[in-house]
This record gives sequence, C-alpha cells and structure tokens, in this order.
Amino acid sequence: MMRPRAAAAFLAVCALTAGSLPFFKVNFRDIAKEANLSTVNVYGGNSRKDYILETTGNGVAIFDYDGDGKNDIFIANGTRLHPKSPVENGAPALYRNLGNDRFENVAQQAGFSVCRRHQIDFGVQSGI
Repeated sequence: MMRPRAAAAFLAVCALTAGSLPFFKVNFRDIAKEANLSTVNVYGGNSRKDYILETTGNGVAIFDYDGDGKNDIFIANGTRLHPKSPVENGAPALYRNLGNDRFENVAQQAGFSVCRRHQIDFGVQSGI
C-alpha cells in the first residue's frame, strides 16, 4: 500500500507533467484479410477443450527468417484431439513479409507440412 506522502507526491508529479506529455491517437484495424494472413489456427475443440493440451493454444514467432530486414511471422498449428471431432488439421504457417502490409505463406517451400491427426504443435522459439 502506498503511504499518503508518496501518493501525494505521485499525484503532484502526474498533475505537473500531464500537459507536457504528447497526445497520440491509436487506431487498431483488422487487416488480416488484406495482408493475406489467412491461416486458421486449430487447437482443440471449438466449444470445449477436453484435454489440457488443447487449452494452451499454439505458438507464434515474429522474426526475420529470410534476412531481408522485414519481420516475418511463423504460426505453429495443431489439430483436434477428441476422437469424435471432425478431422481438421492445421498446417504451420510461415508468412514472408513482402512489405506494404502484405504477406505470403511460404511454409511448404520452407519444408513445413500439414499436421497429422492427433499432432499438436505449440511453443515456438527463435533466436539470432
């Protein structure tokens, strides 16, 4: 808990600097379709998760895989584990950044294939 003097000092600093902080407007838009980021992320059941592995989601890494100075995107993918669920296997996606908010999925050319039934990919690491 903050002491009264510390709280007063904090509020005074906030009041003094409030007019000097830059104002900016944030505009979030969903541009996935226009950018060609269209991979369906499959990880477990749609309405419920029967297995703990289905609750963790998949991994994503943003890195420059082709060395062109632009951040590319890798999305691990999975499947549905329940034996009675429809077979919907997700392929890992490797999106090469083409610039100007455009991406190209080059996963097959990079050697990634569709996940097999009951295979889940999750957790992604990248490093330089």
